[in-house]
Amino acid sequence: MDGTAAQRGIWGFRDLGIWGFPRDGVSKSRNPEIPKSHSGPLCLCASFRRRGAILVAVIVCLMVAAVVLSSMLGAAAARRRSVETELWQVQAQWLTESGLERAAWRLAADPQYTGELWKVPPEQLGGGGNSAAVRIQVETVADQPHRRRVRAEADYPDDPHDRARQSKEAVVEVGRMKAEG
Repeated sequence: MDGTAAQRGIWGFRDLGIWGFPRDGVSKSRNPEIPKSHSGPLCLCASFRRRGAILVAVIVCLMVAAVVLSSMLGAAAARRRSVETELWQVQAQWLTESGLERAAWRLAADPQYTGELWKVPPEQLGGGGNSAAVRIQVETVADQPHRRRVRAEADYPDDPHDRARQSKEAVVEVGRMKAEG
């Protein structure tokens, strides 16, 4: 093997150093074995710059896609939370109605009924996994001994922080419920 063959790299050209200069210190432009397309000290750097620009473009595209995806996921989570809160409000509204009816029936059975904290287990609410609490307060209406003011306040789910709360008030006539029952 002659001296020039030993200096050639894999592709048949002279082995170049780190910055595109030949390892032996001879300029590439003076070497007739290297084609003009590969001449100049910046030839390899330009191809690295092109690759680097493509890499930067790909990274920017991935970042934009990640931002768009995260905003879509955030919007979907907010919409889910909004629908869940709306469902809780409707359930709490129905529970207040049930609380008023429960108080009316209790007053029909016992005119001395003053209210209660009614804990409703999830099984009675369709098995959704959430229990409820309905506070029922009964007061005698002034100057009307056969009438009671009933206030029902429902929390669904029965959680001290994350819940929907509805309340409703009605006046119930004690003797009238006995006559209907």
